[in-house]
Amino acid sequence: MRHVYRVEGCECVYQAIYRQEKSDNAYYFGEKVNIFQDDVQLTPEYEYIRVSCQSLPERDQLYFNFHALIHVNNTLEQMLDSKYRDYTGESVNIIMIGIDSVSRSNMIRQMPLTRKVLKSEIGAVELLGYNKVGENTLVNLVPMLHGKFVEELGDVQFDNVPFIWRMFNDFGYRTSFAEDHPKISIFNFRREGFDDPPANYYLRPLALAMEDQESIWTKRHCVGSLLETERVLDYQYRFLRTFRQKPFFSFSFITRMTHDDVNLAGNVDKSYATFLSKLKREGFLENAVLFFFSDHGIRFGEIRRTTVGRMEERMPFMFISHMNKLLRRRLEINALRLSTPFDIYETLKETFNDSWKSGRGHSLFHTIIPENRTCVSALVSAQFCLCGYRLPLNELDAKVYEASNAILKTVNTFIELNTDGRCALFKLDRILYAGSDDDHHLYVAIDARPRDAETVKPNAKASFEASYNKLTKRIVGKVERINSYVLHTLCVNDITVKDYCLCWDSVF
Repeated sequence: MRHVYRVEGCECVYQAIYRQEKSDNAYYFGEKVNIFQDDVQLTPEYEYIRVSCQSLPERDQLYFNFHALIHVNNTLEQMLDSKYRDYTGESVNIIMIGIDSVSRSNMIRQMPLTRKVLKSEIGAVELLGYNKVGENTLVNLVPMLHGKFVEELGDVQFDNVPFIWRMFNDFGYRTSFAEDHPKISIFNFRREGFDDPPANYYLRPLALAMEDQESIWTKRHCVGSLLETERVLDYQYRFLRTFRQKPFFSFSFITRMTHDDVNLAGNVDKSYATFLSKLKREGFLENAVLFFFSDHGIRFGEIRRTTVGRMEERMPFMFISHMNKLLRRRLEINALRLSTPFDIYETLKETFNDSWKSGRGHSLFHTIIPENRTCVSALVSAQFCLCGYRLPLNELDAKVYEASNAILKTVNTFIELNTDGRCALFKLDRILYAGSDDDHHLYVAIDARPRDAETVKPNAKASFEASYNKLTKRIVGKVERINSYVLHTLCVNDITVKDYCLCWDSVF
């Protein structure tokens, strides 16, 4: 039960927030319930509520807020306890906390308090060679949580994918899944998400309701008196506290503060440091493996136009803690090797069943990654590989122009096939950088401007980056847009088209 207490001199009402059946993008409110007369005990059906209070007799609004509640569901508990009795593996809990678009280097710059807590208080090990394997959030987290590339899923509905937390759930672990920014969350950006809640405790319905209530937001990403980040962390903490005597798998991924601005991670440094320190102080890490990570570095903005920005974008941070000294020693060795999200998946699997091996990664606790591991053997494509020396190339090199033209041809062909003239075709404005790491691959970034216009706004440009194979004369992987384009793509709704569009009405 959760209590809502009476307050003298005001009238308060609350409403339950419900997830629309078979929809990850819809919710509805229950009836308003007056709680002025008595204290109220909320039953498990009230997972999320909206509360408002008015003064009496003036009827001025005194309070308006949203709350997420963690209830113990007895029916669920009986089912999970029954499953856990048949479990013969190691009993260790999992806590995963992810932050969108923060590179390891940017974490060093922006989050010194969090870094200090992780290294000094918790004793977490930092993976120095952790490399992304895909472009954006989904394509890096599916390998981490399922052990496959997202392309291998095809058109399968996410409800039918055996993500790692579901494996734990099948063995009697309670599961929680929490995110902010519901419009671009992991499984909902360009996708339909889940028909049914993916975990036993799922924050998304509340996130959707808060997103639609514009009046409670501030420009500093606060919802009421709390940062949105802190609301997600508080939900995760309440889950951990409620089930600290039970096996659990808790996953949170937080996006809004860090997704668009390389300099905003510092605004939540204290929030993460305080949260992690509390987990350590209150003993939640004594029987848990902690993964504190990012999916990739910042993908847009001025820094991505530089060689440093390109490198940072491919190297997110990853911290792991485990109290077992033998396992920690192997982890410390592997921290100096090339590692990927596939290794995190293998590590998670072997945490509770060391006989399950996918062959795509190494368990960081149970095996030693070879020193001579290559991007090819680690399943990191040439587009994202940072191993080896990258030789800068002269912008006037004929092969650099060949690669630049291949980028433009790829983008222009896509625009011609997928738009009705609302988006400009491009020509080369200038080459931002070019480099090569072997005899076959070039890495080129360019600025492009509208092909059929001479006088345009100074910022009416698009920046693209790609890997180019000199032998096949083809782009390797996808051409990436590396500048912010929100205000230049309002003429189209298709998210895929936005990746390449520069609307004509934003050019002049």
